Amino acid sequence: NVDPMYDSVGRDQISATLRYVGDHAIFYVEDEWWKSLNLIELPIQKAAISTLLVEFDRIIYPRLTQVYGSEWNPGIDNDQRLKIVITPMVKTTGGYFNSIDEYPKTQISRSNEGEIIYLNSAYLTNSSAKVFLAHEFTHMINFYQKEKLRNVVEDIWLNEARAEYAATLCGYDKVFSGS
Repeated sequence: NVDPMYDSVGRDQISATLRYVGDHAIFYVEDEWWKSLNLIELPIQKAAISTLLVEFDRIIYPRLTQVYGSEWNPGIDNDQRLKIVITPMVKTTGGYFNSIDEYPKTQISRSNEGEIIYLNSAYLTNSSAKVFLAHEFTHMINFYQKEKLRNVVEDIWLNEARAEYAATLCGYDKVFSGS
């Protein structure tokens, strides 16, 4: 299940295949998009996903969990690794975390019952992919730390501010001249 508001063509379901496995995450890639890649694009996208996986394991995961705490682990799916789903999305979306996936289907029928981050395939070869991943992972951590553990729903502006700061924590900020 995906959110049709973010999907590039408004779908509410996709098929995705497990393509990459890391220490802290496994990467699923939407099948139609993957099959549409030509012989020039495919190795570029594969390299981008591999790089993102290493970046997540070595930089994003350890830094953000050290500062903000952990995500729900092993979580609703009893898996130590979170899932990252790469799929085409509307251009204005870098990715999203959907907290409904953290609930059993008996409570929310559209739940995917897992710790899942969805990333826009359009940005994989762009340096912003790691920024989007850090941002969405922070939302996942925040959900667990605030809502699951403490039964507190935080103001959206504070949740977003924390997620925006994730890029700084990971060293992804661009240096402004004269700053």
